[in-house]
Amino acid sequence: MISILRPHRISALTLLVGCGKSGESEENKGKAALEITTFKVKIKQPEAKRLVLRQVLVRKTSVDPRWDVDATKLAAKIEASLQQMNAVVATADDVAAGYTAVRVELQVNLRSLVDLPSARAEGRMVVALEASVFVIGGKMNLEPSSAIMVELPISDKEVPEVAQLLQIAISDAANRLTESLAAQSGLLRASQETIIDAMSKGDQSLRVWAMQVAAERKLGDAVVPLISILQSSNEEMSGQAMTSLVAIGDPRAVSALAGLADFKDYEELATIMEAVSAIGGTDAVEFLEFVASGHPSEDLRKRASQSVERIERAERVMP
Repeated sequence: MISILRPHRISALTLLVGCGKSGESEENKGKAALEITTFKVKIKQPEAKRLVLRQVLVRKTSVDPRWDVDATKLAAKIEASLQQMNAVVATADDVAAGYTAVRVELQVNLRSLVDLPSARAEGRMVVALEASVFVIGGKMNLEPSSAIMVELPISDKEVPEVAQLLQIAISDAANRLTESLAAQSGLLRASQETIIDAMSKGDQSLRVWAMQVAAERKLGDAVVPLISILQSSNEEMSGQAMTSLVAIGDPRAVSALAGLADFKDYEELATIMEAVSAIGGTDAVEFLEFVASGHPSEDLRKRASQSVERIERAERVMP
């Protein structure tokens, strides 16, 4: 797993772990090249995933009892909506051939922020509906990019009306939540073309997710669009583009990453050096040797030299 930390413009993001690749089978050895190529194409399909939902768990944190929400009913509504949208399946037996089953649990936290001084001073209640999808045995970064906020007045005189409004608002928020998760789930089993197209269309959370899926599948055709996104002034977008490029490991990304380097910003340069070093290749060595030969920071010169040694050592042991 690779996590790139870049100050100011680029935030830390976590990559999903990609599926392993199978080697050539005994029965294919010695066959025509065309037949072997066909075999290799076939083994790429299991990289697509299908979410198997174990349960939806709704937790309530500091929700005013006057405006209580039935967590069980809300969980059932979200689960039914996800299955209706074909975002998840109920059991592993429902996963079609060619897809990898991933067992997940959706955890939703409904919490009141009514005690925030700013909220109380303005006479309003703020409720956050937050969700995360947990892979059984680990965590997958499949979740909305931010909490869904519901703002309502908190005057005691308006309790009956507020209770009804809160139920409607939470129901609407749950619908938006399931729509977001359904869209992201769909990309897990989408074609390469659809994933790359999604990196530049739709809301930001979906675009970031598309870049993460492209990184997991190591889509070479995603490198050029990811390089374009590197120039974005949006920190989350440019940060994920860098992380995805490192995960894909295509040497074409090195010159673009090197072009972002500000030699006066030591911390940022160190981040670029880390990314370039992880990708490796001739361009990476040239960039790192340039830093090692003349940068005023002794620490960065030393780190650049060490990175060059690591790349060259790794190349020597490659078959």
